[in-house]
Amino acid sequence: MKLTSLFFLSALTLSAQVGINTTNPNPAAVLEVEAQQTIGFGGLQIPLVTPTQRDLINTSISSDGVLVYVDYTTNQCLEIYDGITDAWQQITCANNATDLLISEYVEADADNKFIELYNPTSNTIDLSNYKIIILRNGGTLPVNGTDREIFLTGTIAPNATFVIASSLQTLLPVIDVDFIVPAGLNPLDFGGNDPVLLTDSSNTIIDIIGIPGTDPGSGYAVDGTITENATIRRNTSISLPNATWTPLEWSAFPNNDVSGLGTR
Repeated sequence: MKLTSLFFLSALTLSAQVGINTTNPNPAAVLEVEAQQTIGFGGLQIPLVTPTQRDLINTSISSDGVLVYVDYTTNQCLEIYDGITDAWQQITCANNATDLLISEYVEADADNKFIELYNPTSNTIDLSNYKIIILRNGGTLPVNGTDREIFLTGTIAPNATFVIASSLQTLLPVIDVDFIVPAGLNPLDFGGNDPVLLTDSSNTIIDIIGIPGTDPGSGYAVDGTITENATIRRNTSISLPNATWTPLEWSAFPNNDVSGLGTR
């Protein structure tokens, strides 16, 4: 990012515009520095772009330090381009979160099933008001005899995760699991074609994976794969739960990948 010469004169009004990799920026994507005698320094206006527009920026190692404000579906994030890693890094995101969300889903081999919850709010949340519902083969509410209803206990601190696992899982040590679902009437045994719901005690859907009432066959499509024998993780740009299944909010990872559980 190149800055033209900026002078702050107490007796004059001065505006200078700077863009990304240019000294003659498009007015639609500029930084503006303004000084006025009556109000003083007016501040920096970072370009507001969509994720698609951000990815169209022609970046290289020399672009290190470029700043953009990215408008996602549910929030906005100030991001900086890191020329060393050739990636955009989030500095901070506007936090309008008010409730839990599902941040990871692991549908691995045998009984290795995991659901991770994330608390994006600034308050500790009591899980006794929540439950996980598994609808068989695209089933619908209310829960019937073949579906699963798992009542949660415990708390989640602000910006913390909560890992829910089957008692028969073998991929993680118990110390890494926050809530173990015992085998029996309500095991954690979803398959790729079973919608997984986070609800409150009255069955109001807070967040969801899959589509109730729709049997997708082997699984739901996410990031070029399906939810059978796969791990999917919520994109870190998403800080709000979504009661409508939205695959674009997720990224897919290989079968048996539990490396992201417990972190966000």
